[in-house]
Order: sequence, then structure tokens, then C-alpha cells
Amino acid sequence: MVPRERVPEIYELVREMLQPAIDAAHGRMEWNGVLAELGTGKTTLWAIAEDDGTIKAFAVFRIFDYPLVRALTVELLGGEGFREHWGAEFVGVINSYAKEYNCGTIEAIGRKGWRRVLGDHGFKEVAVTFERPVE
Repeated sequence: MVPRERVPEIYELVREMLQPAIDAAHGRMEWNGVLAELGTGKTTLWAIAEDDGTIKAFAVFRIFDYPLVRALTVELLGGEGFREHWGAEFVGVINSYAKEYNCGTIEAIGRKGWRRVLGDHGFKEVAVTFERPVE
């Protein structure tokens, strides 16, 4: 986990890796809002790095309390090599984090392509989102 006070130090790299995920969020997020929530602690930033310290990806999490279960929600994930290199380890780490915070589930919202990638790590598609603009 990246401490909140360190986010400004790596701001450009974080933005570069997460911007494609923000762009794919259909107007639900924008960079300044993501940065503000990281700054207040509403969300947390995680860096995925190789043994030599090279950062390969970033993820943004939020803990959400539903009426019957607490969920660790993966809001943004951006970078490279999830499937080939670090996905299994990442899922193990976030599972431990979710347990530490008494979460009963881990959820992720993303493009259709994640269905295949996350399915390799025990995630199941449980819903489909429909949307219509307000006229």
C-alpha cells in the first residue's frame, strides 16, 4: 500500500498507468476526484512492483459496506503484466488485506475483457450493469 503522503511523489506515474482505466469508466471518474479520495483516505493506492522496485501497475481500492457484507472493491487497476506475471500474487495479497478488514467479498468493476482475466483467479461474473443517460 502506498501511504497517502507519498502519492504526490509518484503522481505522474500513477496517472499514466491509471488514466486508461479512468477513461474506460464512462464518466464516473476523473483524475482530480481519484486524487482527492486518495488524499482523504476514502480509497487506498497500491503499487505492484518487481523485485528490483520497478513499478508495473497501480490499483485503487475502497472498502464498501453493503447491508449484509463488507466488500473490498477494486475501483481502478492499470499497468502491464497482470495475467503473465503478477496477477496471482496480487489476488493473494488483496485477499489477505480483505480478511484483515473483515471483508466477506472482493469485487471488481471493469471492461468485459476482465471477465476472462479475473476468472483465472476465482472471480465469477455475478451481475451486468445497464445504463441509460437521463434526458
